[in-house]
Amino acid sequence: MRKDNHSGKRKTLIIVMAAIICLSMVFSIFAIYLDNAANNNSLSYNKYDFKIINQGYATTINKKVMNFYHFPSELERINLSNDIVNELKSAQIVIVLFNPNETQDDLIFIDQARFDLSTQMDKPVVSAITRADSKYPGLIVLGCENATVQTPILLINVSSASSFETNPASPYCITVNGRLNELLAVKDRLVYGYYGVMSNMSNN
Repeated sequence: MRKDNHSGKRKTLIIVMAAIICLSMVFSIFAIYLDNAANNNSLSYNKYDFKIINQGYATTINKKVMNFYHFPSELERINLSNDIVNELKSAQIVIVLFNPNETQDDLIFIDQARFDLSTQMDKPVVSAITRADSKYPGLIVLGCENATVQTPILLINVSSASSFETNPASPYCITVNGRLNELLAVKDRLVYGYYGVMSNMSNN
């Protein structure tokens, strides 16, 4: 009988030790998973560290955390000239101009892009419309002819092309081409270029 009790206790001890070993392995695997997840949640580009967030990527620029929809390498396909960046840096105020008669879908992304610019640029950003519209009662009507060196205009042009253009006739009116989500890509490219996260072209 004593032998049976001793044998039973031994089996119980073996089972307990096996359970402890299994739990230890599970916790080790879980710790490795968390470590890998933490490492995979961070990226770098041109000496800037990025974190993956729910809606895209976040990085610190001039001691301010900024959120972006696209990682810089995704936007290398969009050219941005130093001339455009320098015009914006020299400005006192940047005006975002758009057509209020665009489709509702495009207007959603236009509104988001101009809001982001107003929070990410290091100078005042104001919005204006190309024609009067009851949807935007607080915005004034402007045109490219109103653009100056102190107040350059970013004219949002809904287009399948994702690009920036300038017209010699209105050198301070910068056309921003894009539509829907691509408008946010072009906006990201502009801000990255403005702060030097991404390099820019020497000429248009």
